[in-house]
Amino acid sequence: MAQIIPFRAVMYNEEKVGDLDSVVAPPWDVISPELQEELYRRSQWNVVRLVFGRQFPGDNEQENRDARARRFWNSWLRERILVQDPKPAIYVCRETYSLPTGEEKIRWGFIALVRLEEFTSGVIYPHENTIERAKIDRMGLIRNCKANFSPIFSLYSDPELGIEKAVAPCIGDGPDIRTTNPDGVRRELYRLTEPRLIEQVVDKMEQKVLFIADGHHRYETALAFRNEMRHRNPGQTGGWDYVLMYLTNLYNSGLTILPVHRVLKGIAQFELEKFLSRLEVFFSLEPIEYPLQNMLNRLQQNEGGTFGLYASKRLFLLKLKDQKLIEKFVTEPRSAQWRRLDVTILHSLLIRHVLGIQPSDTEILYSADALRAIKLVDGGEYQLALFLRAVTAEQLKAVVSEGERMPPKSTYFYPKVPSGLVMNKII
Repeated sequence: MAQIIPFRAVMYNEEKVGDLDSVVAPPWDVISPELQEELYRRSQWNVVRLVFGRQFPGDNEQENRDARARRFWNSWLRERILVQDPKPAIYVCRETYSLPTGEEKIRWGFIALVRLEEFTSGVIYPHENTIERAKIDRMGLIRNCKANFSPIFSLYSDPELGIEKAVAPCIGDGPDIRTTNPDGVRRELYRLTEPRLIEQVVDKMEQKVLFIADGHHRYETALAFRNEMRHRNPGQTGGWDYVLMYLTNLYNSGLTILPVHRVLKGIAQFELEKFLSRLEVFFSLEPIEYPLQNMLNRLQQNEGGTFGLYASKRLFLLKLKDQKLIEKFVTEPRSAQWRRLDVTILHSLLIRHVLGIQPSDTEILYSADALRAIKLVDGGEYQLALFLRAVTAEQLKAVVSEGERMPPKSTYFYPKVPSGLVMNKII
């Protein structure tokens, strides 16, 4: 099962960089060009220079953003912009954040090194497919810097909350580090160095399997780098056998999985009334009054096969009339759990059959921000928005435990785990 170890983290030196909020960044795959520029402006030491640096027209195999990241990494270590902790630790993280509804939640997790395992081992499960181009991009970075700058976000199952109950009373009142993101997420980080407590966490995790929530490309890249290093160093073990992970409990009350909504354009000869008539064959339609949150609340309160629709300034709640329709229209040779996911029903029945289009025939924008979806339709470029219920942790576990991966863009784990807060020097 999962093997975790404490480690000596590399962290920003607050005496040198000042406010840590200015130097951390979101994971690389959610950094837009505009955000990249903003992060560059925040601080000359912002971690974006390591995880997702600028590209220039003259870049080549020798001079590129990965080579620049290596120079930044090495010079920041020499100049003590970045410092390595003197003692191995497990880093307990308490995150306080608010949902769009105003509800405040607290998520507990911890950061440690986890032994890399092939997916076939049954120890670590993916839940999404990856893109080869993105893995090539990340491989260049890990080869140059030989470090992990961003924890992979993974889940474990512990209904009794054993790890939280063992650790929470022992971390003390004052965190070692505090940060607050621009989106209002407050993080408190505690170093867990007491050998007895570390041993408890390690022992409890040995009974667990892990589910990757976010960071599939980085995990598969770390696996490839490990294999490369094993080939170069036969019979040897090293830091390359482990990867940096943030781990949280599937049953933690602070775990939030947001739905990823769909906004469509490029639908030929789209007419709302005709579309509604076709929908009524399969769904009961209920007009919903504004504000948008009314529809989102109703959506989440309903059972599977329920969706939201926005077009031409009108909101609707769609409810599947007969669950047997799933068997008829969701024909992929997958498990029952996979075929009954709302995102599967949406694409198979609503988009492919009712709208009569393949995803390749139109343009679909994916957004966890429902209000943004509305604005895109109101702007005229997009024709309609389709809203989903959030996937539950139990659904994710059921699908992934069958050895299957969720359909693309099924989940958005919030909040994202930042880059640069805790880093790992592999070699």
